[in-house]
Amino acid sequence: MRFHLIKRKSSQEAPKKNRHLKKLVYGGYDPARQVDRSAFILLERMDDDILEIRLAINLQGAGYIEQVREITSICKTRGLMRLAIDGTNNLHLVENLQAVFPGKILDVHFTRAVKEQLINDLRIAFQEKKIRLNRKLKHHRLIVRELNELDPKKLDHPPKGSSDFCWSLALAYHASKFKWQPIRKGYLNLTER
Repeated sequence: MRFHLIKRKSSQEAPKKNRHLKKLVYGGYDPARQVDRSAFILLERMDDDILEIRLAINLQGAGYIEQVREITSICKTRGLMRLAIDGTNNLHLVENLQAVFPGKILDVHFTRAVKEQLINDLRIAFQEKKIRLNRKLKHHRLIVRELNELDPKKLDHPPKGSSDFCWSLALAYHASKFKWQPIRKGYLNLTER
């Protein structure tokens, strides 16, 4: 299955329900060391109940402290509802962000089974047109390329590239599927609403 950009509906077609409610914002964060590329993506639930990618940033060259500062600043100004993080070998980042956003951080530990579920859920979301990519984003072409190049059998980045944005998007979509109640500390099991 190839991923394609979803055209935005015109404002005339958008349903008028829930216009008075604040938009719900979900994040996905794939951290990496300073020499590698960290990626962060924000999804916003729009009036037509489609999740739109509102922000995609590359944090390559930033240390962990700088990454946490940047993500904290963005999430506070955007009104974060839930943030899913690749917590594999990144417990210190998870704990720092849990202290700032209690009950809003999902600690996802990447195993083969978890990666398979995340990527399959993301592919289904694109097939069902539940996610829309904002063409004005700086990295929109890179995100689509990563999604198309990801080998579903290996679930690893391509030989000449990376799949950080792909995993950040999968984590953000995963965060959007949970109920509203705060999350307790500990490992995340992939149960949804």
